[in-house]
Amino acid sequence: MLLETCKFPESFFFLFNADLTNASLYETIRKETGIVFTRSDKVLEIVFANHQEAKYLGVVKGYPLLSIKSVVHDTSGEHCYLSRQLCIADKFKLMV
Repeated sequence: MLLETCKFPESFFFLFNADLTNASLYETIRKETGIVFTRSDKVLEIVFANHQEAKYLGVVKGYPLLSIKSVVHDTSGEHCYLSRQLCIADKFKLMV
């Protein structure tokens, strides 16, 4: 299970009305804006769930979580949006 928060610029306001139930976020953005995301810079760290995060993730407050903060860039290198994912730490698996 994962909790994700994304911060987009105002130009991505159309996402509030987009039906992403069975759609790719990146594909929806590409179709609407022509923007293609090519890379992201990430910071990974262990954090501990606050009350709200624990509630959403079904764990107790203080439970260890893996935080993945990302800055996503387009083909020109521009910063397009920020993302923070919180993963239940003992359920995380990284394949390189």
